[in-house]
Amino acid sequence: MANATTTPATLTSADAARAIYLDFEGFTNEAPALLGVLVDGCFETLVLDPVLRPAAKARGLRVADGAAALRGIVERARLENRRICAFGKRECEAALEDFGVDLGDRFVNVQPLAKRWWKRNHTERPARRRGRKARFKSRGYCLEFFETGFGLERKAHLKSGNATKRLRGVRDALIKREGDWSRLTGPAKSKWTKLLDYNEVDVRNLARVTAAVSVER
Repeated sequence: MANATTTPATLTSADAARAIYLDFEGFTNEAPALLGVLVDGCFETLVLDPVLRPAAKARGLRVADGAAALRGIVERARLENRRICAFGKRECEAALEDFGVDLGDRFVNVQPLAKRWWKRNHTERPARRRGRKARFKSRGYCLEFFETGFGLERKAHLKSGNATKRLRGVRDALIKREGDWSRLTGPAKSKWTKLLDYNEVDVRNLARVTAAVSVER
């Protein structure tokens, strides 16, 4: 298995500019349902869950086989000498465990790289929760911490915490309506739009954070 915790001490600005950025959306302990991909500033959502096919068609999105899509990404990264970047280990682990694709030495976990860069250059640290609500631990050096630190935009309705709920709402509604997108309610369709927007913001801001913590060489 690829060592998803391994990441270079630094990433060059050239590598950051040319990297392939990935972000999955899905349920815990299930194969991811969506994959957001950003390359050279062009973003695409790949719908991996067949149940979501009608929702994908409604938005003109591509329904893809996860294993085939990831193999294509790895092959492109190899042929074009690009890095594959994600925030955290999940993308690397899910690629292997759920789709049988090893992202290999092309993969970069940006989170520890960004954390090291931040601690070298800033004194601000993630807030710690105390008192009665201490059980709700700080998310630490999460993507939103770096978004705030670098002044990156994220609209209030696209904050973290609602992605799984929105995905479940759309998926359940499609199952209930036997896959007929036209029969979904406005709120259900809105959940799909917000989920897609959330995923794109995650990927684009990941790329911006990576660029900010990369180095000239």
